[in-house]
Amino acid sequence: GLDAIVRAVPTAVVRSRAEYLDDVRAQGQEAARAQWVIVALMIVISVMAAFNTGAMAAAERRRELVLARLGGATRAQVIGALTLESLLTTLAGIGVGIAVVLISLAGAGSDPAGGPLVVPWDQAGLVVAGGLALGLIGTLVPAAFVGRARLTALAGLRE
Repeated sequence: GLDAIVRAVPTAVVRSRAEYLDDVRAQGQEAARAQWVIVALMIVISVMAAFNTGAMAAAERRRELVLARLGGATRAQVIGALTLESLLTTLAGIGVGIAVVLISLAGAGSDPAGGPLVVPWDQAGLVVAGGLALGLIGTLVPAAFVGRARLTALAGLRE
């Protein structure tokens, strides 16, 4: 019976169960690789956006940072203030992101045919920690480059 189907349908192929499962496994691995490429690209774009935003913010605040240093603030005090400010801003952004996710997934687990919604808390924690680190690093690294310039050279800086 299968030979008749193969002759009638040119794209039909007869395979053993093992061959079929090998093909399914290979397609799954190929799909997983494609997903990891997409995830890597999203991470690269996020890192670029964070550093770009941090660089623009530091460039705009250069005069403010220089005046704080000339006014007697130590480098550690300026970095501490920037760290606190960056931490609060990043936590606010993460909080808004979590709220959006919770609102969008509010009814996701109520489908009786789909089963309960399972949240991998370890992976969610990793994403939140990565966002927190990216927010802090994306702000503090560009600000550190601005703070490396000589204060006397920047003292007369105009906007």
